[in-house]
Amino acid sequence: MANTSDTDGHIIIRGLTHAGRRFRPSDWAERLSTQSGTFVGGRIRYHPYVQLRTLDGVKSLVVDKRYAVEKPLGFAHLLAFARGNDLVVEGLDEATATAADPAGARRPEPLRVRRAGT
Repeated sequence: MANTSDTDGHIIIRGLTHAGRRFRPSDWAERLSTQSGTFVGGRIRYHPYVQLRTLDGVKSLVVDKRYAVEKPLGFAHLLAFARGNDLVVEGLDEATATAADPAGARRPEPLRVRRAGT
């Protein structure tokens, strides 16, 4: 992806608040991208749909919209982080936001606790 605001097929979470301030801590994007990755052989393997980028001199996360379908709870976490910290999000459309709705996401069955003697 070029160093532009072209968001076709992606959303961009920029390290800027809506007030125009750079977001701190400065490693926020690394922390978030690590959460979407997995550890294999003692090393982090980043999810291919969540990429660290510097766009127009600003740390950003470029997230493929397919991540919303593949990992709806992970995508919802990224959006909640962005909203909670008033970060600029580009390219988010209603269909992608709906796909990431955690209320519609498949959840595992709750644990059932058996008491001794029952």
